[in-house]
Amino acid sequence: MSNDVWWGALVSIPIGIATGLAVPWLEKRLASSGKALAQANTQRVYKEYGEALFYRKTPIVFTQHLVQVIVQISLILAAAGGACFLVLLIADLVSYLKNGSLDYVVEPLSRFVEELVVIVSAVLVGNTSLKARRVWWRVRELEKYANTVPSDLRLPNQETEALKNP
Repeated sequence: MSNDVWWGALVSIPIGIATGLAVPWLEKRLASSGKALAQANTQRVYKEYGEALFYRKTPIVFTQHLVQVIVQISLILAAAGGACFLVLLIADLVSYLKNGSLDYVVEPLSRFVEELVVIVSAVLVGNTSLKARRVWWRVRELEKYANTVPSDLRLPNQETEALKNP
């Protein structure tokens, strides 16, 4: 036999053993993570469905929820505006104290920080608005949303009661 055959056997046998030991372990890990994801998804859908039913039954609480979202968005925007103002104030103060000698460093740095604050605040406002929009849609279109929820997660008596009281 040639050397190539021996080298092939020496390399392939340990690889085969390692694969035989690793595959069952990997399959168990993937199966358990799939079950955990499915369970988390089921809990999320159950919570969202219950929330939509609750808000449909109590429109005053739903209105308060939407007002709270508006206040939260306003606070995010106010904090972003305040942060941008403070960055400008600090940049101007440093420039004034150094008689303009650091303008080439302070101005680009302050613009970078301001843009970063604007981007972060835009993401926060977008996420908050998107969550509120999803809740609003679920409550408004409860009949359509109920059709997407698995039947074993629905509570029939609560659903019919909530649908009667728009």
